[in-house]
Amino acid sequence: MRRAALLLAAALPLGIVWSCGPIADVPVEEVAKNTCRVDSGDCAKFGQDLVCNPPLGCTGTGALPYLLTVTVPGSSRFASNMTFVFPPGSDNRIRSGEFEGALRLPQLQEINGSVVVQEALIKQLGRPLGVKADATLPVRAVLRPLYPFDGSGTPVDARTLGLPLDLVVSEPVLYENQQPPGPGNSPQSQFRFLVPPMRFELVATPQGGLATTYPPVVRSDAVVEKDVRGTGSVPFPTVLGPADLSPSSDRTATFASETRDLAGWTGYLQISSTKAVYSSVVSLSGKSTTAVLHTVKVDGYSPLLDVVIAPPPGSIALPVLEAPFLTPANLKQVYPELETPLPATGVVSNAGFAVPSRIDFISRDISTATLGDVTYLHYRTSVTTDDYGRFATVLPQGHYRVIISPFGDTSF
Repeated sequence: MRRAALLLAAALPLGIVWSCGPIADVPVEEVAKNTCRVDSGDCAKFGQDLVCNPPLGCTGTGALPYLLTVTVPGSSRFASNMTFVFPPGSDNRIRSGEFEGALRLPQLQEINGSVVVQEALIKQLGRPLGVKADATLPVRAVLRPLYPFDGSGTPVDARTLGLPLDLVVSEPVLYENQQPPGPGNSPQSQFRFLVPPMRFELVATPQGGLATTYPPVVRSDAVVEKDVRGTGSVPFPTVLGPADLSPSSDRTATFASETRDLAGWTGYLQISSTKAVYSSVVSLSGKSTTAVLHTVKVDGYSPLLDVVIAPPPGSIALPVLEAPFLTPANLKQVYPELETPLPATGVVSNAGFAVPSRIDFISRDISTATLGDVTYLHYRTSVTTDDYGRFATVLPQGHYRVIISPFGDTSF
């Protein structure tokens, strides 16, 4: 294998034997240490009241940067399997009574919504939804937790920071005596959430094969903040007409490949910070496809976007292209020719003893035949070893971060 600069994101005394040579175990991050020098100002970043006290390090009662998370077990009748996050400085302690000093969990909020498409837009896009003039679009609505929670700073997907927060998928809401929502059905396809107060990005993605025609509806920075019983309110464009779509001239794109047939591949726009799909999804064919990527305009919201060319699900050794969307008009994105993928085989061991594990390969860059190493191609895969610690896979050439996760019964 031409690439051997692999990093291990596990500070474990494990060895890994590679088919193309041994690889040193290098932690991605070092554990922070509480050390300081007197009169150096090392402790100031943690708070005004901290002082340097060697060899203990910074001591005192300063405001340390931490987030408190509380995950409710599945056996609870309240907020089952939900996680509550308390930002720095928040005070939710009970002041008096039997539970004085205990942490008070906020009330859950109920959010309801739907996406109705006007007859004029249905005719413009040429994809009927039902027998009514204005029809409800069947959607899968998802709330993506954002950080920072207080609305300051650029929002990012909180999960990328390691916070134990999951995507919240809506529950369908059906009126009595009506059929499940879908193309050709008359019932309204509503979505419903029960969520704790938090900052979210709400994405409603068309279902039933409609994503190739109708774009997702996105509401960023949806803040559910009222700690009261009742129904929350998240501004959401529930009725879509022709004026709600971005101009076609700003969203016309050509997806191409230097060498391969793109049949079965897809092209679309996604939000850079959260990876949520932002446009209609184009089914590609041949070596070049030109189409309009329909997007819904949201007042005051202009997220940074990536243009994506994605291989068919389940593809092996084919990276996803995620490049910045810089030119809104007449975009042409070319999928480069790749170097020949190479087999990667090895053994995970410790002091000569096999350590059965799961191994995650996460690309840092990918090698191309004409452009060298590029960072806008991404590949990630997971493999599991056998009982003897052996594994085998095929990877696109490039640099990778490797995470070794020993199985629970290995004592590591």
